[in-house]
Amino acid sequence: MNIKIILLFGALLIGFVLLIFSPAMPKKKDQLQVVASFYPLYYFSQYVGGARAEVINLTPAGVEPHEYELTTRDMASLENADLLVMNGGGMESWSDDVIKNFPGINLVVVGEKLAIKKENVNDPHYWLSPLLAQQMVDNILMSFKQADPKNSQYYQANSDKFKAALVELHNDYQKGLNVCSNKTIVTAHQAFGHLSETYGLNQISIFGISPESEPSTRQLMEITETVKKNNIGYIFLESLADPRFSEMVAKETGAKTLVLNPLEGLTEAESAAGKNYLTEMRGNLENLKIALQCKK
Repeated sequence: MNIKIILLFGALLIGFVLLIFSPAMPKKKDQLQVVASFYPLYYFSQYVGGARAEVINLTPAGVEPHEYELTTRDMASLENADLLVMNGGGMESWSDDVIKNFPGINLVVVGEKLAIKKENVNDPHYWLSPLLAQQMVDNILMSFKQADPKNSQYYQANSDKFKAALVELHNDYQKGLNVCSNKTIVTAHQAFGHLSETYGLNQISIFGISPESEPSTRQLMEITETVKKNNIGYIFLESLADPRFSEMVAKETGAKTLVLNPLEGLTEAESAAGKNYLTEMRGNLENLKIALQCKK
């Protein structure tokens, strides 16, 4: 084999190894190093941390977090992290492995035990209720203060500002969904239990807790009959979930479709367009008002 080809191959191999095994998140003395498991926690942590924290999102843009598996680069990020922010409730399928491999990691689980009512205690999508989101931010704030006490006042001020936005969001949901012709929503997967509880809605889901599951033929028939019986005019889709079954129900019933974003993640295009948790939650509210025929 030509010696130049051998040297070139060797250089490429070394570069690949360095890329894979190099730390993905080098420590900076002036910033708290924070790893968040997926988008809502990433956004909340960024808001609280501001310029005093470097926050990375373990789950890549456009990837559904329920079944995400950690990569070598993710493990390097965890190795260098001052704090790992997790949701809990089964959202992070890799959590046991992380606890086993990083027994000393500074970990905060911000969502567990926040259910408003017992019937939705197994629903891990806490952030979709602005009321529960405020409690999640409180838990993130406490962990930031404990990890970086000298910047406590800074984190507190950021948290107060963000919680004010969440209070305003909650008030707008209350007003917007107060008087509606219908109170039943048909969603892609069972992500909106806490939101439904907070604002007096009834959720019918095509999938289960995870959008990776698929409904049976019998379940689809039952949902289709329910939609027809209750004159439900809209079926909700999700940007990161397979729309086939939602579109199938819509076609069988003559219903229209709208997006109801569970905000488990944003695509790169959505982020580039300036979309975030607050803008998408407001977009969800507008689509709910259309689907439920709510009075202004």
